[in-house]
Amino acid sequence: MSERIAGYDFARSLAVFGLVVANFSGNVGHADFHWLYTFIQSGATATFILLAGVGVSLLTQSVRSTNGTHGIADNRKPLIKRAAFLIVVGICCNLIWYADVLHLYGISIAIGSLLIAPNRWLWSLAFIFVLTCAAFIFFLFDYYEVVDEAIRNNWNVPSDSDPWTVKGIVFRFYLSGLHSIFKWIAFLLIGMWLGQRNVHNPETRRKVFFSGIAVALISEYIPLVLIHHILWLVSGLSPANALRLIEAARILLTPLLTPIYFFAGGGTAITIVGGSLMLTERFPDAKWIKPFITTGQLSLTLYVAHLIIGGGLLKALGVLDKTLPLAVGSAVIFCICVVIFSYSWRRRFNRGPLEWGMRRVTG
Repeated sequence: MSERIAGYDFARSLAVFGLVVANFSGNVGHADFHWLYTFIQSGATATFILLAGVGVSLLTQSVRSTNGTHGIADNRKPLIKRAAFLIVVGICCNLIWYADVLHLYGISIAIGSLLIAPNRWLWSLAFIFVLTCAAFIFFLFDYYEVVDEAIRNNWNVPSDSDPWTVKGIVFRFYLSGLHSIFKWIAFLLIGMWLGQRNVHNPETRRKVFFSGIAVALISEYIPLVLIHHILWLVSGLSPANALRLIEAARILLTPLLTPIYFFAGGGTAITIVGGSLMLTERFPDAKWIKPFITTGQLSLTLYVAHLIIGGGLLKALGVLDKTLPLAVGSAVIFCICVVIFSYSWRRRFNRGPLEWGMRRVTG
């Protein structure tokens, strides 16, 4: 595998911070800030899975360059083993925090390892998966029955109330806008495409960064702001109620808007990754960058730690159910602590605890 690229680790650390803030504050989110919560959560999760795709491409780089079919098959084995490890750890984490995504991360990597393809096919495969997601939701499952049930139960969707029943599993893996397995695989494929780019080239880094901004703005954020202001000004609704109406419409129209969600989340993730690559290349020896890079290198350990501390300890103590400032403050303190921990740990050890365990188990 190629030498680690600092920009990818930096981006991974930003994804860790985003998930910590989103998960710590999810129970006390204020309506006026729901758009920001959605932006942080979707951007962080998309960045994580996109970077997993980058890792798949880097792992298979040498055998792809020589068109070695047997070599690609050999490289699939450790990928599938790591995917299985992540699925098992994710299922355990799911018992603590229902919104855990680690098992989906593992499933996506397992499926993505079977889709190692030449560069020109990756974008096409990604979009096919997104359209499959929309079609599955709309035609193969009574999506609106689930939505109606969620409304009648105060939005207590099946994935929250009975995650291990057939309905709960289907909702979690296929219908949930954030956790749809099809969309996650699509993000992974885009990451595999990005991993085949020469990001050491300054022009490539700039193209990645600015194309990500353009895609994210055009696909969702500019239309969202315009619709919000039109509803606010024309209908006479308060800003908070206008946001609630938009959110309800987003849920009801999920089957039709899935491709838009893909481009918006993917554009945000590409922007984060492109910006991180530019920043680490611009300041390669800056002392303030190193702690963020080490944080990204321990992302698996830190992700599980934030579920145990946030979803377990702090939630049991009621800290995350009180006020938004307290929840966000707890997230910020946690992020500061993990940066210090990661930097100190990496000065003594080559890998994080869970990263080491995964390598030992999977080879």
